[in-house]
Amino acid sequence: PTTAASAVCAASPCSSRYAPWIDKPLDELFSLIGVVRVDRRYDRLHAPCCGCPVSPHLGREAGESYKNKNIRDAVDHGGEATVFMCTFCALQMRDEAREAGLEPIFLTNLVRLALGETLTFQAAGAGDGREPVVTAVKIVKGQL
Repeated sequence: PTTAASAVCAASPCSSRYAPWIDKPLDELFSLIGVVRVDRRYDRLHAPCCGCPVSPHLGREAGESYKNKNIRDAVDHGGEATVFMCTFCALQMRDEAREAGLEPIFLTNLVRLALGETLTFQAAGAGDGREPVVTAVKIVKGQL
């Protein structure tokens, strides 16, 4: 199989806890494209939220702690990339993941890379300058 990344951390959206059966097909997909899913402390049913839905209710600091726990866990366990299945997870974590040395990437773009495509944009959607997207990122990051 084509190796899209040698080690990956899957950032599961909090809603994935309500669909735990998604882990098996995700693991199968990673295996098919030659990606190793890093064993982490906070993964699968124990994965923390990205912080996006927590921030409006518990405060920005709580959201940041969830995000930081997720990223630190991936780095501490040898992750090289973090794969997002949720747009809000990517908006909340992609910049900090990149700063921590994890390549942020949407699951669909990981598959596209494994199929040999060349992306003409950043793999986690960074750099979209449309005003609604810029505003959404500021809201998610607690900047508005």
